[in-house]
Amino acid sequence: MPRPLAAAALAALTLAVVPAIADATTLRGKTSQGHRVTLKVGADGVPTRLDIRWTGPCKHSSKSARTSSFFIAPFDQATADALRDDDSVSKRFSGGLRVRNTAHLRGQRSGATWSGTFSQRRTFYRHGKAFDVCSVKGVRWSVSLDS
Repeated sequence: MPRPLAAAALAALTLAVVPAIADATTLRGKTSQGHRVTLKVGADGVPTRLDIRWTGPCKHSSKSARTSSFFIAPFDQATADALRDDDSVSKRFSGGLRVRNTAHLRGQRSGATWSGTFSQRRTFYRHGKAFDVCSVKGVRWSVSLDS
């Protein structure tokens, strides 16, 4: 392939790829607790990441847990109209501390708005024994371009 033709083909390919990247969108909104939630969707409209802030009571602590959770693709289900993810993850820290997070996320799209529910349970262990649980259940969330 002559150089000018190869350069033109490469330029055409680059122009075809750039709009797809530019069409990725970030939607912002609030939870029923009044906290921030952010949903990123790809050029195809399929969710790729959800960040959600939440506050939940703890069984043995006088202070509520105030934290953020994030979900990253691949999800259990993700289409341009529906989102579902159920995750459990444990993390070990020094001093024998371990934290187990179990979260459930549901969402659906209606027009330009996504909405759904979120639940999470965070259990704290020290040397294998649970010493506290912080949780939140059924938090509603909604995001759109206008928020």
